[in-house]
Amino acid sequence: MSAFVLEVRERKSLVFGLQWREVMNLKTEVPTHAAELKASHFVKVSKNDESTISCGFLRSEDKAGLKGKAYSAAAALSNIEDLPEAVLFVYYYEPTDKHFLIGIKSGSPLPGFDKVVDSGDEVKTFAADFSVAAKTKVRIIGSSTILTVDTQLPLDALLEAAESSKSNLLAPYSKQDPVKIASAVLAVGFLSFASWYGYDTYQKQLQREALQRAPQQQLDPNEAYAANLEQLKTQTGIPFTAVVPAVQKAMANLPKELAGYKTSTVECSTSSCLVTWTVDSGTMKEFNQEVPTSFESINYDLSGSKVTNTISIATEAGNVVLTDLPKMRDFLIDQGSLFQKLTNLGFSFTIGAAEAFGVPPEIDSTQIQNIIDAGTITFSGPFWTIDGLNNLPPNVSLETLTLSVGEDSVTFNAQGKYYVQN
Repeated sequence: MSAFVLEVRERKSLVFGLQWREVMNLKTEVPTHAAELKASHFVKVSKNDESTISCGFLRSEDKAGLKGKAYSAAAALSNIEDLPEAVLFVYYYEPTDKHFLIGIKSGSPLPGFDKVVDSGDEVKTFAADFSVAAKTKVRIIGSSTILTVDTQLPLDALLEAAESSKSNLLAPYSKQDPVKIASAVLAVGFLSFASWYGYDTYQKQLQREALQRAPQQQLDPNEAYAANLEQLKTQTGIPFTAVVPAVQKAMANLPKELAGYKTSTVECSTSSCLVTWTVDSGTMKEFNQEVPTSFESINYDLSGSKVTNTISIATEAGNVVLTDLPKMRDFLIDQGSLFQKLTNLGFSFTIGAAEAFGVPPEIDSTQIQNIIDAGTITFSGPFWTIDGLNNLPPNVSLETLTLSVGEDSVTFNAQGKYYVQN
């Protein structure tokens, strides 16, 4: 959907859903993008060395809600110091019944990852696509009914971060001198991510203290745990054996070469794959003429050395169900033995330590019976060996699957989670 102006306090708003573009030359590229997008306002995000400059544009058709001071939410997040490498901000705002989403990588908003959506499915798709695009561990902040949040960040706190630097203000676009406008609003943000982490810790401490003051008839820990698991049932991931066939089907229909470009990597989430092509003997024009209809979000690298596109994949299964789970020992012996046999074929695996899953911070886990544990699991090897995992039990989910395509072989790296009964 279009941009959304959210008034957090009187005449002070956060703006979501800007159109972001990475630019190398403000003077020449900003007018081009502004004209293409029919922009009325824009904002600039740059690192100290200005090696990466991102500009967010607000289309003229979306400016109706602007009044008072309007800050770019994505710029505000980007300018928080000590931000993790990849951050996904997600916030469900009940009065609007909308989910506000932002993806930040290396301190800059990623183009295409500043959105406002209406449904939980759209949130999960956004998160999966950002995980693929980020190519690293993603820290989730904000407040969500769909995703598990690592650190709480209320809208008031995000507005406070926005107000800490004038560079977060949306400036009216003037084609006469975009560089002057961009420089006029440039300032250095001084709030740190650690302060938000401290806020989150403080909130949890308040929850614990409130619980201690509450009447003794408070909810039984086991009932509280069961209720929390019910809330998390849509966040357990898609079973490994449901995603892999969909990826294999997509790969079967994907040419290894196209118009003088060769497939180099395919990075998949549970809903889509990002395909990277490297130039061999073709041109961008030749590639563009032969693009299949199944290709989406095609992006041509400025150097002409590569092209990327996404393809959708369809999985029919639901999320991992947290019932009838095996014990850790049984899972390790049964599935670990299968993995060991596959190592003779160049396959490798790691099973990370399991930790308690879904225990509310205010509940003492020692008071809970039948806790569910979860851990990370990874696989790698020749892509054809993935068929050896066709009988993985449904307690193993797949989060990302990356394929590296060589002249004579295709290898894969997969990461997911396993769930077991404590």
